[in-house]
Amino acid sequence: MDGLRLSQILFATDYSEASGAAARMAAELARQFNARLHVVHVVPPVTDPGPAGAMPAAVARLGRGLNVVTAIVHGHPGKEIVAYASRNAIDMIVMGTHGRSGIARALLGSVAAIVVRRAACPVLTVPEMIARRTQTDAPRVEREGAVELESGTERVIAIGGSADGFKALGTVLEALPRNFPGAVVVAQHRARHAPPVLANLLKSRTSLAVKEAIDGERLERGVVYLAPADRHLVVDDGRVRLTDAPPVNFSRPSIDVLFDSVATVYGKHAIAVILSGGGSDGARGLQAI
Repeated sequence: MDGLRLSQILFATDYSEASGAAARMAAELARQFNARLHVVHVVPPVTDPGPAGAMPAAVARLGRGLNVVTAIVHGHPGKEIVAYASRNAIDMIVMGTHGRSGIARALLGSVAAIVVRRAACPVLTVPEMIARRTQTDAPRVEREGAVELESGTERVIAIGGSADGFKALGTVLEALPRNFPGAVVVAQHRARHAPPVLANLLKSRTSLAVKEAIDGERLERGVVYLAPADRHLVVDDGRVRLTDAPPVNFSRPSIDVLFDSVATVYGKHAIAVILSGGGSDGARGLQAI
């Protein structure tokens, strides 16, 4: 099976600290896939456009050797990011989940949630805590209650996708290195009686181990755990739990159910990825993470 490649990546920046790790993630993906990187800043109607030199500085921090396009547009950030992605055939959007705060955030709502609901391409979100940790070599202060995996790491990527998101899921997994220092948990919408073949199909797309999750097993780094058809997948105390609770957002497995559990156990030590828009499942959980 030929792997889906990324040729156009959009990095949405508000020049905040939270954009730092998202910028490095976007730059690394652009290098791996030799993709054009679109750096986009949206000036909201209730805020100033930011320092005049902010965009050149943001581009400089991405490093050399990238094919970079910059754009500053005006309007509601969520809507304008989605519109730009549509106009420019963007294959993936990368953004931080916590940017500006105060009145601007109160009036504008969650930009990431809007992008997740409306974008037609995968959306990779990087929490603010990840940005802070990647910008310093100081010893890490552990979050109270954080759970370590079997391998001694607490990093988790939670991925949610709609029924047509298989190719996008393969693309994200392809980008993860063999020695990825964390576990990957996936809630992919599937038909109720879908055969358990998704894991085998994805094994050809990634160097990580891929399996359908088994209730009670411990999370290990370098392993991708897939929610079985018609069962919710949650994480609890470093273990996988499968439940037959009622559907959420008309879905079982539900992305919100998975993301909510990841947010509770791993907090801002987690990264969330939404693979396709068109529905509300995952938007609430993304905000929780």
